[in-house]
Amino acid sequence: MWANSNVIILCFNAYSCGKFLSNILSYNKNFIPQYPFGTGQQPIQAKDIDYNQMSFDELLSARHTVVMQSLPPRDDVTNWVYYELGCEQFWGTHADSISKIPISAKAEWAMNQGKYCCIMAHNPDQAKVLTEHFPFAIVVKIVNDCKINLLSKKIKTNKPAWYIDFLKTYRPAGCLEFDINSLFDQDLFFKNIDQLLLDIGVEDRSLDPRVTQYYQTYCKFYSDLV
Repeated sequence: MWANSNVIILCFNAYSCGKFLSNILSYNKNFIPQYPFGTGQQPIQAKDIDYNQMSFDELLSARHTVVMQSLPPRDDVTNWVYYELGCEQFWGTHADSISKIPISAKAEWAMNQGKYCCIMAHNPDQAKVLTEHFPFAIVVKIVNDCKINLLSKKIKTNKPAWYIDFLKTYRPAGCLEFDINSLFDQDLFFKNIDQLLLDIGVEDRSLDPRVTQYYQTYCKFYSDLV
C-alpha cells in the first residue's frame, strides 16, 4: 500500500487513447508524463537520452520532448508500441506485477515532488489491484470509446479490429469519467480536459501552449479515417 495521493489510476480499454490522455494532462504544470527511466523496453526515440540522470527541473523542461517522441514516424505506425511511454518504464512495474514487483526508487522520488502521474488499468481486475495498492488515488475512466478504439486498432496494428468493452460495468464510487469521443473536436476536447482537471481538484488548469502541437500531430494519424 502506498499513501501518495497524487496518483491517477487511468482505466481504459487497450487502444482507447489512454496514454494519449495521460500525455495531454502532462502539459498542465501539476502533472508529469511517464518518463522512461530505463526499466523495461525503452521507447525507440528515447534510447540515447538518459532521463534517469536528470534533475527534476531538467525533467520538467524535457516534458514536451519526451511526449512528442512517444509518437512514431508516419511510416512506422504499426510499431507504435515501441515508441510510446508506459507504466513499466516509469513505475518500474505495472498493474499485473505490482503485487510482486515494487515501485522503483526513481518513480517514488519523482512522485514525491508533488506532481500527478498516471498508471494504467485495462480491466476491472487490474483496477482493483491498483486501487488496493494506491488507496488514495483518483480513478479516471475513459468512456464512449468504441469509435476511437476501432480506429486506433486499424492504424496501430493494420489487422482486423473488434471492440470489447472490458470496463463496461466498472464504476467505482468517486470514479471520474472522460469522454474520448470528443477527440476530433478540438474545442470540445479541451473543454473536457479542463473539466477533468477541475474534477481532479487542480486549481491552475492552464496548459502549456505546445499541447496543441502534440494534439494536432496525434490527430493527423487519424485524419484519413474520420
